[in-house]
Amino acid sequence: MNSDEIWNEIYKKHGFRAKYPDENLIRFISTKFRNVPDKKSLKVLDLGCGPGRHIIFLANQKFSVYGIDASETAIKMAKNFIEENNITADIRISEMPPLPYENDYFDLIIDCASIQHIKVDKMNRIFSEIYRILKTGGMFFSIIRSMDDYISSSKQIANNTFFNLDDNTGEIHLFDEAEIRSLLKNFTELNIEHETRTFENMSKKRCNWIIAAKK
Repeated sequence: MNSDEIWNEIYKKHGFRAKYPDENLIRFISTKFRNVPDKKSLKVLDLGCGPGRHIIFLANQKFSVYGIDASETAIKMAKNFIEENNITADIRISEMPPLPYENDYFDLIIDCASIQHIKVDKMNRIFSEIYRILKTGGMFFSIIRSMDDYISSSKQIANNTFFNLDDNTGEIHLFDEAEIRSLLKNFTELNIEHETRTFENMSKKRCNWIIAAKK
């Protein structure tokens, strides 16, 4: 079963999984864009948009919103979610990389735990594509798992890449700080934070990098 098939099965089985936007994204948007008077003029792309929880949030914040996902099931769910919420967004089925957009097209690109599922041999290319389609001065926001995450105890199938179908994560790459800095070396500004939380009565630990970069 390839990655697309795995995620189609996950979405069919579990539906939305998470319906509400990530609090780190909310904090980023409220901090960086609260004083922007005309958000509609800003184009925002949600990488791996899934069933659309961040599409809805960004559209309600008055951005011009785009989204891509490789899962046909997820895109169908997102289109239904968009229609139910009476908003407008340009979403499509697409593998990544490449990213099907022109150079210098977006003001903001977000990745909430999507890039981490790309095969490691494509990692340099996806970050190059993000840089290519961002406008000068545009921003990239990302939430990706770190090596301290509980997934690191799963079956390792490649360098810092693990497979855990039981937790519905499929193939996932865990990042260290040096790798992040290398992948984002062309950006003019880079801010990296790390967060850790426990769940299931402290039996597991979720560890994320929170990244904001400016082209």
